[in-house]
Amino acid sequence: MGFAHRIARGFRSSIPQRPSAFISGSLPGFGPSLYASFVVVPQSGSEGLLLEVVFVAEPVAPPAWHADRFFPPTPLRIVVDHHRQNRTEEVPREALANAKPGPAQWLREKADPLRDLVPKLLGAARFAADKQAEWMRTRGMNSMRDTLDAEINRLQQLRDLGHPVPESEIADAKQQRSDLADAIRNAQIRVDSVRLILCGK
Repeated sequence: MGFAHRIARGFRSSIPQRPSAFISGSLPGFGPSLYASFVVVPQSGSEGLLLEVVFVAEPVAPPAWHADRFFPPTPLRIVVDHHRQNRTEEVPREALANAKPGPAQWLREKADPLRDLVPKLLGAARFAADKQAEWMRTRGMNSMRDTLDAEINRLQQLRDLGHPVPESEIADAKQQRSDLADAIRNAQIRVDSVRLILCGK
């Protein structure tokens, strides 16, 4: 079962006990920090369903590489509507400040279509987040190369001038540059939180 389908099932399975509470630790493989909730935004001016997803973009690398110097873990907030359109700019966090816990009855009535809809919305949100992450990968790569190229050049110049710089030190720096390039190029986006939002007039 995919992650998106577990999210959808999570909304449904939470109905009897805690319909508006966070669903923590119930999605295997995604860590205890992940949570999902269902809220209603009354008098929003328009009716519809939104999915707000917070992703975290980060390279996967050993701590010793200090990849966060060039690509720190960065949250990416994406909001999509029930037509899978990106509404992030139109729905800032402030617009959801008056959100209230969603009604269990609505979830009961819509549980079956939600199982089909939520994975599609999550897929659209992930696509939008990955587009944002792409320029972050480029920025991180450029920053890393500028820094390590300068360090490698400095070491090489010192060695050329007769300073006791071991060739292995230069080789290690070049290997670090290559390893960091792979980590940044393949930086991942992971889901941190999900919020299903019902908007009402």
